[in-house]
Amino acid sequence: MTKKYCIPLLCAFLLVFCTACNHTAADSVPQQLYAAQLEELTEQQCYAYLQFEQLDTPLMLVTDDTYDDGQGHLLSFDCSHVYYKQADTLSDLGPLSSAGTAYPISFDGNSLFVAGGHFIARYTADAQSGMVLAEAAAESFDAEGNATYTYYTTEGEQVVDDNSILITLFEQYSQIPPVTFTAGTAQ
Repeated sequence: MTKKYCIPLLCAFLLVFCTACNHTAADSVPQQLYAAQLEELTEQQCYAYLQFEQLDTPLMLVTDDTYDDGQGHLLSFDCSHVYYKQADTLSDLGPLSSAGTAYPISFDGNSLFVAGGHFIARYTADAQSGMVLAEAAAESFDAEGNATYTYYTTEGEQVVDDNSILITLFEQYSQIPPVTFTAGTAQ
């Protein structure tokens, strides 16, 4: 073969080989880690893997309710299970829920966000404690329509004077991508 044909063939081979290796290595770790949970998924269930910066292994979120965002991504405002596997121990950290399709579960690498029309919550993950409510803000109204604003942290809850914390958390939430789920049958 001449150099004219060898170089393009070598480039094509390397491109295909490197892409296949990278894809297999990245995808196989969570699939191996959560193989038993993947096998138990029903046709209606979907899953997502999330790698928190502070955890050694990814979490696996499982949902029964997804919807298409109009761009081919499966999103959810509710997940029934948040699995965390460390060594040989599997923990189900429980459910997470937003308040409808306008508020998909979102993830920024350090925190999971759930929201609704009058609340927002940011959760972090910890190897020992599981999902930890880092902060949340909510507004409620009395019979006369007067608003009360509450701010929650790991140290407790407090009534605050205005909705500035709620607005700040919603601004954060609007800047991060929603979690994209994969159909359970696409294992």
